[in-house]
Amino acid sequence: MQKLIKEYIEQKLNKEIVLEKPKDRNLGHFATPVAFSLAKELRKNPMIIAEELASN
Repeated sequence: MQKLIKEYIEQKLNKEIVLEKPKDRNLGHFATPVAFSLAKELRKNPMIIAEELASN
């Protein structure tokens, strides 16, 4: 499942990402710092990027 999700996100963003399981299971099944790397590229707040990614 993790591999499929990673490949899907990479395909949509046309960018290689890191997808990992958070140590605290209350934070969800998977986590990625992709919003932070995109924030640098797009010069946009990472929280806004994360919200946009989550809504799609």
